[in-house]
Amino acid sequence: MRLDTLLPQSEPCVSLKPGQTIFKEGDLGDYTVVLVDGCVEVHVQNRIVGAFEPIEIFGEMAVIDPGPRSATVVAKTNCRFARINKSRFLLLVQNKPEFALHIMQMLVERMRWMDSSATTMNADHKQEVEKLHQEIRELRAQLAALPDRSIEEVAAPA
Repeated sequence: MRLDTLLPQSEPCVSLKPGQTIFKEGDLGDYTVVLVDGCVEVHVQNRIVGAFEPIEIFGEMAVIDPGPRSATVVAKTNCRFARINKSRFLLLVQNKPEFALHIMQMLVERMRWMDSSATTMNADHKQEVEKLHQEIRELRAQLAALPDRSIEEVAAPA
C-alpha cells in the first residue's frame, strides 16, 4: 500500500535537518508520522535499533495506545514528514480497510523483528557470559599455580 496516497496534496509537511528529533522515548504522543522524504534513525535506550526511509509510517502506537513513546526518532538526513493525529488515523482505519491491514501487517513484522533481535541478543549475551566464566576459571588456575605467599607479600610493592 502506498501511504503517500493517503495524504492530501495540501497536507502540511514538517521539515527537519539532520540531528533534529521528531519525538523522544518516554514522551506522550498524539500523532503518527508518515515519512515523505529523507531517512531517520530509531533509538531505544540511547542505542540505534533501526531506521526508516520514505514512504514509511512510524509512531503508530501513540494513536493506538495512550502510553509513552517506545523510542526516540532522529532525522539522519534532511527530512519531510506528515503528522496523522488520532482522529484522522481512526478515519483512515474505518474508511480504508487496506490501511488497517497495512498497519497490522507492519506491527506483526516489527514484532517478529523484535523477537528475532531478542533471540540474537540472548545468544550473544550467553556467549559473552560463558567467555567471562572461562576467563575466571583461567585466572583461578593461574592463582592456584602461584607459590603460597601471604596477601601482604603479593600486594607489597617491589
